[in-house]
Amino acid sequence: MLVISPHWSTGGAPMFTLKKIELLNNDYKIMCVEYDFLSSEFVVQRNRIVDILGVNFISIGEHKQRLISIINQFKPDTISIEEFTENFISDDIAKDIYKHDREYTIIETTHSSIKCNHKKWMPDKFIFVSKYSAEMYAGLGIDYEIIEYPIDKKFKDVESSRARLEFDPEYKHVVNVGLFTQGKNQGYAFEIARKLKDHKIIFHFVGNLAGNFKDYWEPIMKDKPDNCKIWGERSDVADFLQASDLLLFTSKFELNPLVPKEALEYDLPITMFNLDTYCGSYDNISGVRFLSGDLLIDAEKILDILQVNFVTTPKVSEEFVFDKRDKLPQFLNSLGLIKGVEVGSFKGEFANTLLNNWGGRLYMVDVWRPLPDDAYNDASNHKDHIDAYACAMKNIEGFEDRASMLRMKSKEGSELFADNSLDFVYIDANHTYQSVKDDIEYWYPKVKTGGLFMGHDYIHDNLYNEGHKDIPISLWSDTEPEPKYAGMFGVTPAVNEFAADNEYGLSITEEYLGTWWVKKVQL
Repeated sequence: MLVISPHWSTGGAPMFTLKKIELLNNDYKIMCVEYDFLSSEFVVQRNRIVDILGVNFISIGEHKQRLISIINQFKPDTISIEEFTENFISDDIAKDIYKHDREYTIIETTHSSIKCNHKKWMPDKFIFVSKYSAEMYAGLGIDYEIIEYPIDKKFKDVESSRARLEFDPEYKHVVNVGLFTQGKNQGYAFEIARKLKDHKIIFHFVGNLAGNFKDYWEPIMKDKPDNCKIWGERSDVADFLQASDLLLFTSKFELNPLVPKEALEYDLPITMFNLDTYCGSYDNISGVRFLSGDLLIDAEKILDILQVNFVTTPKVSEEFVFDKRDKLPQFLNSLGLIKGVEVGSFKGEFANTLLNNWGGRLYMVDVWRPLPDDAYNDASNHKDHIDAYACAMKNIEGFEDRASMLRMKSKEGSELFADNSLDFVYIDANHTYQSVKDDIEYWYPKVKTGGLFMGHDYIHDNLYNEGHKDIPISLWSDTEPEPKYAGMFGVTPAVNEFAADNEYGLSITEEYLGTWWVKKVQL
């Protein structure tokens, strides 16, 4: 077998070919031709091939016609071309390789996700490394097989690898592997690291900084976060995969990358973008979670995988007493809670209080439109909801990176979140008994064990006499001489029933319209 590779600079395609040569070397006499020698610096796989093949590794340099001489002298049964011929071999050379009276079989593959629209040299067979390629070129009518890079489970020696790399045992370690390019997207990993700079996490970057991609990596390196360590090209990537707690694979331009597969060989958790080119191959793999492109959400995801609490603002002392609604931001900080939903935001005034004093991500769910009076008997149900919506937008101004307004009904909003995914939910929407019961049903499953489930407008039980579920409430204000009708309120009986059904002891702030809360336990 004659293997023709465009180059042997370190990367996924050379690694795939190296694996092939390792597997076939005992069954085939193999010669490998390197069409272009790009650099003497980035040669990890190249050196390993030279060790395996010795004199049967040939780099033809500028003398491209030498390739035809090698074919004639070696007389291969099979020529395996490791990228589409059109992408690196000139037509005058290709014409001799693909001559009609050839006595060898030509096999081609491609490691590019960009479609080759000028395919003219047709092999006898394609061996694709990805289902995506097979679907892309099925119309050519050439026989093909799909042979992906194998995931061979390997023994994981964490302690030895960490000792060799001198990883600090007091820290969590996240690794990113790949050539520094815009496609590999290390800049996004830098931004995530910057978001988590106050945590005991070190981000390790393994991959070369090639001169031809300097326009990408030079600007981001000038502003590199202090919790990022650049290792350059390494021949001991396996040690990094064994020593780390997470692979952060930020690449957005791939076909079928090898790094996630190598991580899975060591059962290393992975966060990555779920690209179309993967054809769903990672959808059901345990330990793989997908990046969203939202910095705060992705930072939270990493903390969740690493089982690290989000540090946002200095935590208050353990003696902190949550006795007033306006102290909720400090209470969230004290518990390290970072992701929550406010159900019923209206003008966004309480959302503003939260965002100014707490550093997590808030989702605000509200219809922001009038509803029929028989469906929502409340002072907040007025015709000026566009004004309320504008006020809410104004109140989250400056917090757009961690506040999202979801204009929908409570049930629709709850369906956007997975069960056990939220640190807290705060219910302050329709105050009628049945509506609060419904909101409890929709949102309680969404809170994680150990998270807070809570809401506003709990009124003393003694106002609910004779078994009434809803009572009319009027409230005084500093600007009105008389109390003003606020609506029908059934929060108290609905919450009491929830607490009794789930054997919770309710905590309530010391206010007329109190905030009720429970810490969710696994029943």
